[in-house]
Amino acid sequence: MLMNPKANEWENSGKFQGDIILDQRQIDELVEDFAGTRKAYMRPNSRWPGNTVVFEFGAGEFTAPQQQAIIAMMNWISHYTCVRFRHRHANERNFVRLTGRPDGCYASMGFDVNRGVHTMNLARSTPGQGCFVPVIIVHEWFHVIGMFHMQSTYNRYNYVRIFWENIQRGMAFAFYRFDNRLVSNHGLRYEYSSCMHYGTHAFTTNGRATLLPTRPYNGELGQIRFVTHIDFMRVNRHYNCPGAWRDDIKSFEQLREIVHAEDVEPFEDIKLEDLPPQEYYVPEHEDEFMPEQEFKPEQAFMPEQEFVAEQQEYEPEQQEYEPEQQEYEPEQQEYEPEQQEYEPEQQEYEPEQQEYEPEQQEFAPEQQEFEPEQ
Repeated sequence: MLMNPKANEWENSGKFQGDIILDQRQIDELVEDFAGTRKAYMRPNSRWPGNTVVFEFGAGEFTAPQQQAIIAMMNWISHYTCVRFRHRHANERNFVRLTGRPDGCYASMGFDVNRGVHTMNLARSTPGQGCFVPVIIVHEWFHVIGMFHMQSTYNRYNYVRIFWENIQRGMAFAFYRFDNRLVSNHGLRYEYSSCMHYGTHAFTTNGRATLLPTRPYNGELGQIRFVTHIDFMRVNRHYNCPGAWRDDIKSFEQLREIVHAEDVEPFEDIKLEDLPPQEYYVPEHEDEFMPEQEFKPEQAFMPEQEFVAEQQEYEPEQQEYEPEQQEYEPEQQEYEPEQQEYEPEQQEYEPEQQEYEPEQQEFAPEQQEFEPEQ
């Protein structure tokens, strides 16, 4: 797949919808669905038993700062949901293995008791860069937890328009829309600002938009700057967390207070030093990664005042939708030369009319030769 400079890291990872790993059962069910023969819906968004994701770091896959960045985002997810993370015990068969292969950011979808090793890969980079942008780490964990991309939900056409003519050949499946028997919006609104949404130019073949909002919106589709509190509410409702179905939750603070006030299991942050001895990745050369910077996971969460501003600025986005119509006009212009090329054919046909006239002249002498016989 061609790298799209207008896409973010996870969209360029070359998996299903960019960053989702499907096992063979899921692939077979997708094929059946495309063929119209599927009898049962795949359920890759199965919940992890006990709301607990079991994980381990692959041996020699990450540096200590990289592991710490991943752990920090696991802790943040647990601060705002009832989902917990725990290091794998030696005898456990089903768990997430975290790897740092260079081929992108991607993850398995949800829990499957028959899968065994579940995958989550974050191409090694300096924390805060590449796959180690805090929101991208959360995005991949959300897939592991069982969350789909926002624009693949069943009612998306009420909110976005897909420009199929601008999508890379063979990549239309990346815009697959799931049935409401497979995915649920959990009673929450469609959210353009979700960290699980495609960008406007995902899988573009010509640099033009493949997806645009149909309602006024002043933000950025596919943004990787923050996670919204509604993103966390979806997780909470998916796992039926305490207080998840209250409709008066309007902030991160409320979300955290409700989850922890009713949570029966006290939560403690995972600490790198508390994990079993790790085999860390050793850089091949000194400048493989940028100088380590202070990793600030709190920057991945939108401040409450910014959330309020987003709601108030909901109208101006119509202006962003208009330019795309203008970009499409040249295709109409390119078609005009075909009309011009057809005109010479009309001209070439006229000489045939002229060639027929001499036959009339040749016939006249025959009339003259006939008269002397009388």
